[in-house]
Amino acid sequence: MTYGVDKELRTVMEVPPYLTGLAQRALPRLDFADAFAISLPLEANLDFTHVAIVGWQACPGWVHRAMQIRDALVGRVGLKTGLKTGPMTVKPVEADALINLEGDEMERALRALNPQFSADGDEMLVGMDDMHLDFRVSLLRQRDASATRFTVTTLVQFRNWLGRAYFVPVGIGHKWVVRAMMRALRERLVAECTTDPHDSQGALGFSGGVR
Repeated sequence: MTYGVDKELRTVMEVPPYLTGLAQRALPRLDFADAFAISLPLEANLDFTHVAIVGWQACPGWVHRAMQIRDALVGRVGLKTGLKTGPMTVKPVEADALINLEGDEMERALRALNPQFSADGDEMLVGMDDMHLDFRVSLLRQRDASATRFTVTTLVQFRNWLGRAYFVPVGIGHKWVVRAMMRALRERLVAECTTDPHDSQGALGFSGGVR
């Protein structure tokens, strides 16, 4: 399969959700699923810890502000916020320190930040359970002869009417947020290839031996 890297490097594509591997076992039931993908040069560093931290560092400011507004609103009704738990807990300054961890320290840090963290080969899974819904995010790497595709699949299971009502506005904003974050991630990873094309250490592995 050829991904057409010249064209796809310029866009974030909506693709069918990835529902095998860790994603297949992520939740007992799926009420919502979508996926977006980007293509990157073969030399791009797609070590999962590197991608997660660089993605958070490159995240547009408006996304951070949107998450802060979301946290301020839902915290009043007892829902979990990114300031306390979940995959969106790492501030940019904290990410700078996290990226220097190795081995068991890195794995412990990732699991402490996200209890739903798991990884297997070319897929990593994070997520959060709450009183209104549970969600998981699958990060998947796939490679052909010309490029590497990086796919983010979001999976949601509603617990009750509150979860369904909550997801009406959030589901709309979700697509904008994921597209913006993946676009910023792509730009940063491509820039790394341009500035240091020979640095592909860990391109298809886990830094620190995370499993």
